[in-house]
Amino acid sequence: MARIDKDGLIRGKIGDFVYRNYRGKQIVQRVADESKTSEKVKKNNSEFGYASSKESIIRNFFLDQLNLINDGNLHNRHRKVLYELLIHNYAQEPHQRKLLDGNPKQYIGLNFNINSKWEDFMPYYIPVNEEQNKFIITIPLLYAKLFQQKVKNYALDHLKMTLSLCSIDPDLEQNPNAIIYNQREFVIYKDQKIEETIWEIAALPSNRFLLVIGKIEYFEMNSVFGLKSLNSKELCPACVIYATKF
Repeated sequence: MARIDKDGLIRGKIGDFVYRNYRGKQIVQRVADESKTSEKVKKNNSEFGYASSKESIIRNFFLDQLNLINDGNLHNRHRKVLYELLIHNYAQEPHQRKLLDGNPKQYIGLNFNINSKWEDFMPYYIPVNEEQNKFIITIPLLYAKLFQQKVKNYALDHLKMTLSLCSIDPDLEQNPNAIIYNQREFVIYKDQKIEETIWEIAALPSNRFLLVIGKIEYFEMNSVFGLKSLNSKELCPACVIYATKF
């Protein structure tokens, strides 16, 4: 019920409108349609729930099969990626959208461990080009010293850079729903360099997400324990560097 205050301004609800006093001015707002708002909230919750139901299976595949170290908030960041795959697909109506209908490039830049981000440890950009159902990945001339400059406080024996091409059905309807389709490793010893490499991957599977994931692992020679991996939350960068779908 509306009333007139001491300043002669209306306060309260009249029909579908609410009258308020804001800094001495009369403000009028339409009352929200609770039925429409409720329906919208239900749709959003349904799609968020759908993304959440797929998230842990895909995330565990990355972590287990690629032996990645993650931080405690990865599940939230990954769930956000999957949710955005749904809501940014405007070709389908809510409740009809699938993750596979979205743009997998939402995945690019996803760091699995924000305590050691890929961009803070990787001195090179690795281009990935698509050409007639195949990837052409150019690994540039790699200098050990450029990697070593990123971790000056460690006496490295060598490092290993792994590039993994993962084939994923994000809706988990195909069998297998996630596999490592191809993989390359580059071991670089102290003061070594590796010449430029062109990596071609042909006959790529269709109607699946294809993600190129980069990982760097460092090793040191310990006088007591011998060769030792330095895997830790502070020293294990891994990231999705490319994503697409054929």
